[in-house]
Amino acid sequence: LAVAASQVALPAPGLGTLQLDPALIVVVTQGQLPAQPRLATRPWSMKIPAGLQGLAFYWQSILVGAQSELLSNCVTTRL
Repeated sequence: LAVAASQVALPAPGLGTLQLDPALIVVVTQGQLPAQPRLATRPWSMKIPAGLQGLAFYWQSILVGAQSELLSNCVTTRL
């Protein structure tokens, strides 16, 4: 899972479209998710520092399976 403060649309052959600005990408976490459940099993929240309120962040992940790899859709979070 990665995040960036700017969104772009760069073709990534064989993966899809990279929608995070490569100059600003920060890898937040990596790991394996279980096949079930597909929905979050617990809420997660944090306080928003005053200096970040009003900003937008863009999230995208790379999905790796036995047969292929692909980029997920981009999700926007506005603070």
